[in-house]
Amino acid sequence: MRAGVIAACLTGLLLAVSPVAAETVPPVQVTGEAGGPHQILLNGRPFGPPDTETWSLSVDGAYPTAQAPKWVVLAYGDGGNACEGSYRVLDLSGAVPVLSPQIGTCGIYALLPTDSQLIFDFETEVWVYSTAAGMQKLPPQLPEQQVRAGVDAYGRGEYETALSLLWPLRLSPLPEAAYTTGLMALSGKGMAADPARALELFGLAAELRFAPAMVRLGQMTADGRGVTADPPAAARWFRLAADQGDATGQYALGQSLLDGSAGRKDPASALHWLLLAADRLQQPELRAAAQAAAAQAEAETAPAQAAVIRRDLPLWRPRTAPLFSGPGDLRAWLGKHPHDRVRGHILLDVPDLKARLSAVLGAETVAAVRPMTVAEPVAEQNGWLLFGGCTPHACNTGHFAAVINLVSYDVWACARLENPAAETDTLLWGGPDRPAQPRPQPPEEDDLCAMPTGPDGLKAFLKTAEGS
Repeated sequence: MRAGVIAACLTGLLLAVSPVAAETVPPVQVTGEAGGPHQILLNGRPFGPPDTETWSLSVDGAYPTAQAPKWVVLAYGDGGNACEGSYRVLDLSGAVPVLSPQIGTCGIYALLPTDSQLIFDFETEVWVYSTAAGMQKLPPQLPEQQVRAGVDAYGRGEYETALSLLWPLRLSPLPEAAYTTGLMALSGKGMAADPARALELFGLAAELRFAPAMVRLGQMTADGRGVTADPPAAARWFRLAADQGDATGQYALGQSLLDGSAGRKDPASALHWLLLAADRLQQPELRAAAQAAAAQAEAETAPAQAAVIRRDLPLWRPRTAPLFSGPGDLRAWLGKHPHDRVRGHILLDVPDLKARLSAVLGAETVAAVRPMTVAEPVAEQNGWLLFGGCTPHACNTGHFAAVINLVSYDVWACARLENPAAETDTLLWGGPDRPAQPRPQPPEEDDLCAMPTGPDGLKAFLKTAEGS
């Protein structure tokens, strides 16, 4: 009994004196109120002089982790509509911390951190930070040239360069950017291996009907890399690639039909695809494998049916489909921002819609409204698509609205544009067979070019459009 009491007392004493784990404090902090001054603290001590010119200063991210960072991104705000005016990188990798020059001009960025670099993707420019080279701006060039340079760098094994060129264009209409970045994410070249990210990137390229990406998605789905293994779903990816004439996709589809992993065993269909693949594959090993599989499929197919398949093989032609085939495809933006990318395009860049808007408002006006990125989600009302936008920090004097009939593809649109040469803004309205005629928009008059909202918004917009 005595021993038990002593043990209980000791246990209570230990519990009473056991220290409570303190919350770990990040090595980089910022103190100060809105309007300044602000002070960067490094391990609790001031780093550099106080910042007395910045409205707001905060830690925007730390990489690879907040508790053990190599690089810390600092956001400097100018106080304008809560916009972060610029960014700097505090590099902690060396014996002496280094603060990079400022980058960015009130823009939102996407960031790809790797072990060797930080890639900042702003809407109009790309910056790359590395400890060795510091902060470097990617030289502007045409997207097609940038993709070609990135793919060439990948082929030479210059993966960091390839990543800095291609990742910023992953959402563009150029599928090789997302596809090659996906290859790097899959293999761990230039960035940490990440099958889930590779799947996402291959998916972006596949949306653009890029057959090699469809094959990769099929292979990863079949193997269960980054996704639950699903052989029938893999076969559907292989078929999409095979229909476009991709020889590897044809071989993979033929194999899945031959062994039944496509969901059914079909030697005759397998023979068709394997013969096509054997005729198109460039790699000798794959060609030999396709020929051997075709021989097995033919052995399992009735001779008369096999003869018909061989006879009709020269008649086969690849099938391709346009990215956007009609107004109904625009529903892909419902609930999204007009500048969100679907199949590599923002809404204003869908070729047929852009042509119709240009006929209504004029090509110069369409170019002028493209940077109007402040917008509500795209909506649908009574079979019409509704969207619009305005100029950041200047919505009163720079905005547009448009409605599109999702059956007839009729377009009505308006735009209010600032006119520095006059005391009034310019207002334009246009619709089917009614090209817009610019007219002044006096400040005292009601602004009739407004995004249609509410249950009667579409009706009021169309009524105003027809009377304008």
